[in-house]
Amino acid sequence: MSFWDVARDFPRPRVGAGMQTWLLLYYFDETAQEIRAELSLPAEMTDDGYVKKWRERVILPSIPVVRDPMATDDAPDAPIEVKVERRAN
Repeated sequence: MSFWDVARDFPRPRVGAGMQTWLLLYYFDETAQEIRAELSLPAEMTDDGYVKKWRERVILPSIPVVRDPMATDDAPDAPIEVKVERRAN
């Protein structure tokens, strides 16, 4: 799996001994309001880039999504004003 597979403008990758490509997979669970992720190392892939077999899978702790309690849904597009002042030399 490389950029060369998508567009021939990229140089063909040089595969060396010991090279590994890890994948960071994630999923947002709207019902549970959390993000689940894993860091995985494929052992075998198809010619079109699908993983057939995993060598290692590291399941990461889920991350709760906390909504800003100060945010209001009344005006989600309200402009944000930031006061900028030049520092004195």
